[in-house]
Amino acid sequence: MRHRRLVIPLLNRQLGAVVALVMVTACSGEPGAGPSHVGGVVIYRQDVSLPQDARLVIILADVTEPVPRTLVEDTTDELGSVPIPFELNYDTAAIDPNRLYAVAARIVRGTDLLFMSVKSKQVITQGNPTRIQLEVVPSGAMGPLPPRAAEIAARLSDYERVDGTWQEGDAGSMISAYFENGMLRYLEERMTIGEYGSAANAYFFDEDALFYVETLKRLAERSRSSPDEREEIAFRLLFGPDGTLLESLKWVDGEPAELDDQELRSTLRHAAVVREAALQLAAGEPEG
Repeated sequence: MRHRRLVIPLLNRQLGAVVALVMVTACSGEPGAGPSHVGGVVIYRQDVSLPQDARLVIILADVTEPVPRTLVEDTTDELGSVPIPFELNYDTAAIDPNRLYAVAARIVRGTDLLFMSVKSKQVITQGNPTRIQLEVVPSGAMGPLPPRAAEIAARLSDYERVDGTWQEGDAGSMISAYFENGMLRYLEERMTIGEYGSAANAYFFDEDALFYVETLKRLAERSRSSPDEREEIAFRLLFGPDGTLLESLKWVDGEPAELDDQELRSTLRHAAVVREAALQLAAGEPEG
């Protein structure tokens, strides 16, 4: 079943924000009079099955200005498995050949955002294709929390919270540590890394052992040697009770990438350092 809605004014703030974050590949063709369409498939690389009530939302937007203007929104139910085909109709009379357009994809379940496209590519005008492949990644690039982490996140208001700072060289963090009966359960870190940029890290602990990590790094403008250098890195790590790495997923500017051993070791070393700083804070010792 398909639902189609034409949108002339700016999209509501929630969807507008999503479009701003997730403008993706699309289409080409020369504007003219009458209807036309862009189409293709939506894919994702995670080995998961979509819920039966999941829906695919495709948005065509004018992205010439910093705030996108949505032209058409199309929703498809009964998605099946990947690749998921789509066709999006639009009025060519609404297309200006001097402006830029993009197609965004989201997979939702009710009000929950499950997957979203994150890689921007121009569409329709100026020689861009009309048949495309859109890749979507788990929402927030991280996806739903594993069950153990989700249980901790749902109980944060019940834990004792300790806030403080950590500093080493030109790297520094604001940290919030959550304790249950004196045991560290969750640690949130907002980090600046000198001229490199910034990072947001979340660490989950079970029986005081680290079992899940989420990291989002943003590369600062002044630290990039070229305009093509990557700007955002996201990854997640999941460990078993014996410390075995069960899952490592990484995205670079929204595209899947390999997490190398050095990055894994560096992340674990830093997690241990910040964990120790949190324990010192809880004990009333000066952090350092």
